[in-house]
Amino acid sequence: MIVSKIKPDPRHIAATPPALNKGMVIAVEDYEIGYVPVSQAACTTVKDMLGKLMGRSLPADPDRVHRMFPTRRFRPDQLTAIEDFFRFTVVRDPVDRLLSVYSDRVMKREELRASPRLRGSGLPPRPDIDVFFQNLDGYKNHASVIKHHVMKQSVFIGMNLGYFDRIYTTDDLATLRNDLWAMTGRKLTTRHLNAAPHGIIFDDLAPETQAALRAQTQDDYRLLSAWFTPPWVTARSAQSSLDAG
Repeated sequence: MIVSKIKPDPRHIAATPPALNKGMVIAVEDYEIGYVPVSQAACTTVKDMLGKLMGRSLPADPDRVHRMFPTRRFRPDQLTAIEDFFRFTVVRDPVDRLLSVYSDRVMKREELRASPRLRGSGLPPRPDIDVFFQNLDGYKNHASVIKHHVMKQSVFIGMNLGYFDRIYTTDDLATLRNDLWAMTGRKLTTRHLNAAPHGIIFDDLAPETQAALRAQTQDDYRLLSAWFTPPWVTARSAQSSLDAG
């Protein structure tokens, strides 16, 4: 249940220094809101909205946003400082999240070209999608930017989701924005600073690539089973329906 935390004078917020990032938590002290971000799960957009609640206009450059509010590993002891806050996170379909890493980090930004440890590894800096995912462990070992963005979502939110008052998915950003409006009395706009639509269809990938993605994401699908169904289960269900027909 969303509890209103409206403050009487919004001008006070504009004059108040922004709340500091409490380790893994981005806390909006004035409204008692705490957000635990997950990499490659709309965290740039959510950080931008919370920055507005802090009275700070964040830059349009996603990298600068993340330097101001870094996404860190989960530490349950850090939640005690915000135990009375509205605590939330945003999660993403695990396969969709990894596919967006490939389309955004590898192809669009070409970040592997800037990785010194990748040179001499034998791994191409601009791999096709099959090479990338079938060699994902190697890319993680040689490129920290890839490792950070493909780590399991549990690394950022922990294994006990009861910590959170609400878990949104990346499809729920409009709902999140409206909930923040209800809690603060402030109507927010949503800037999608780092949107990474990829248009990649799981069923079109090579069987070996599908297997690699399955191995990388099955733990997250178990953790987030209330929100997401793996594409291999969806495909199996669809085939069973066809067979039954």
